[in-house]
Amino acid sequence: MKQTLLLILLLPFIYSCNQKPKTVAEIGGTIIDCKFSDMALNNETPQQITSILQERLRHLDGATTPTVSYNESDSLFHIEIPGLPYLSAEMLLAHGRMNISEICLLEDLTKLQNAANSKCIDSLLSYYNYTRDDFRLGYMHTAILTDVSVFNIHHVDSIIEVLNIKSILPDNIVFKWGMAYEKRANLYIVKSSSGSIDLNRTHKSSKIENSDSGYPGAALSISLNEAGARKFETLTELNIGQPLAITVDDFVLSAPTVSSKIEGGSLSISGAFDHNQIAVFHALLNGGVIASQAKIASVDYVERKKEKWF
Repeated sequence: MKQTLLLILLLPFIYSCNQKPKTVAEIGGTIIDCKFSDMALNNETPQQITSILQERLRHLDGATTPTVSYNESDSLFHIEIPGLPYLSAEMLLAHGRMNISEICLLEDLTKLQNAANSKCIDSLLSYYNYTRDDFRLGYMHTAILTDVSVFNIHHVDSIIEVLNIKSILPDNIVFKWGMAYEKRANLYIVKSSSGSIDLNRTHKSSKIENSDSGYPGAALSISLNEAGARKFETLTELNIGQPLAITVDDFVLSAPTVSSKIEGGSLSISGAFDHNQIAVFHALLNGGVIASQAKIASVDYVERKKEKWF
């Protein structure tokens, strides 16, 4: 009797041990082929990048036995991610630098413009004055331009270049687009400083949770180490009533306004993000930074096979 009971208890374990890893062909997923340029210039090797990608995939919540391999003959990295179709290859292969920084507000830009005896900011705002149906101008507290159609982002970037706005900005102040929601995005100007927080270096742990931001989807809860928590407390204390930007590379993930000093080093990345997006942020945070630039050769999204019933 005891032997029979033990066998019954062990059956699930025996069954799981005999199960082969699921493949993209079986359960759907994402297949990516890519190269990384300037590896030698950035003192990175294919082995190092493979290791970072493997670590990112290991933290990719929802993926089933993802794999990465490198083909030396054509310098291609081949990545298979079973279980997660329609994953953003561009974000997964990003440099992955995640930071918290201050935002340069419209009044700050006006002061810089006046100091440079320029009218470039006014020109940018007035240029689209007749297209308010397309997006609202930057009198929002956090962004210089809001609700920009994704189809107009390249056009706005071109106008910024033509007006030479970057010439009046210090080197530590840069334009960054927010993540698009319903095909619209905000344009921010982010200010890096000694008070900015490097999340890759200072995070202690992170986990994916349900979002409580009012949007359906997921959120990424982050706990900072002792040094990061002290820096975050100082940064929030200095910016009460002001927005802070949580960024990954050249994108603003979130721009919450600080209501009070935050102690303890806990924060959350939330908004209109689905599980796949938050899973990638979690992977970037825990997987490491890649200095070299990814060039995607191909991306294939594979649907899960439909079950056959006989």
